[in-house]
Amino acid sequence: MKKEIKKIRKSIKIPQSCKEKYLDLKRPELQNWSDMHIFWFGASRLTPGYHVCNPKSNALVLIATESGRGCGSFNGETREFLPGSLWCCPKGSPIEFRTSGDHWNIVWWY
Repeated sequence: MKKEIKKIRKSIKIPQSCKEKYLDLKRPELQNWSDMHIFWFGASRLTPGYHVCNPKSNALVLIATESGRGCGSFNGETREFLPGSLWCCPKGSPIEFRTSGDHWNIVWWY
């Protein structure tokens, strides 16, 4: 896990109150995802103080907001993520995202 986290971030703050579940992409029924170069997938319930920042993302990042609020910066522009929003950050781009409310429930792919 630490090896994968180092791939995606320059700075990371994850409060102990955050809950994250990771899907094992080595399962045979998920081979199609691996074939599409998805190497990390999960669902998170994030709390205030959660923050990830990397000046150059090493992977395509997709974040879908289920509930709560978060915000992210991409190419100098900051956007708020409300329920139902999908955020896509291309590989090689600067990436920064964090909670902006009392919780932020997301599903994400790298």
